[in-house]
Amino acid sequence: MRCGATRSTLRSSSRPTGNHSHQDFADCGRAKSIAKSIIAGFDIRDARNNRTRQLVEKVPFLRDYVDATANNVNLSAKSRMIWSLSAVRGFVGHCDDFHPDESLAHVTDKTTDTEKFFDEIVKHLPQLKALDAARHERSSEVSTGILRERRGGDIILRGIGMSILARAYLYCIEHHVIFSHMAKKLAAVDWHVLKIERSALPQGEKYRDAVYGNANPLWANALVVGEDHYRISSSFEVADASWAKIVDEHLANEAAAA
Repeated sequence: MRCGATRSTLRSSSRPTGNHSHQDFADCGRAKSIAKSIIAGFDIRDARNNRTRQLVEKVPFLRDYVDATANNVNLSAKSRMIWSLSAVRGFVGHCDDFHPDESLAHVTDKTTDTEKFFDEIVKHLPQLKALDAARHERSSEVSTGILRERRGGDIILRGIGMSILARAYLYCIEHHVIFSHMAKKLAAVDWHVLKIERSALPQGEKYRDAVYGNANPLWANALVVGEDHYRISSSFEVADASWAKIVDEHLANEAAAA
């Protein structure tokens, strides 16, 4: 592989020499300036990177909707892709760091059933289910960009969404919740940041008050609001706080039963 190459797809790894080509990409990145987040996705000598690549390869939905070349955890608003490879690596890393079974030492063992988990999540969450259908219909009116920006932003279609899914996966493991049941619970969550469309927000001095006044309480802590714009934080602390709210509002009975 030429060191000047900056575009590649995970599908190439299905070829017999795929692992070698991915590693070549990572190696040449050390000699030529390539974003570290991109290199990380191809350096299969790192256990988390390798497991991340395997996870994306084994789940058709992820294979179609994960951007392996994005150098940020969040993608552009209009991107057809949903998550970056860095975001998926964050999922794998969180499962590795916080898995409840301390007897497991390797990241592969701690993420054994993640493929099954994502299959159920895609099957039940409305926005993911719609995008799963859309990937088979290239002329479909449903697009990632439209769904991502609806009602101020869809959390699950951003980097923080992948972080929350990591917490959901570990919750299933710790509390013995079957994946399909968790997926149905998450399907009932309102993942939208606002109660109105972003375009309906007034400009000027009333902007900040309007954002907070129309914020979905579940995601208010994720909002970083300026004088005329806002962004959605993807920090570890925000993901933890948001997940705690989801547990309290949608899963409290599950923990009690376990």
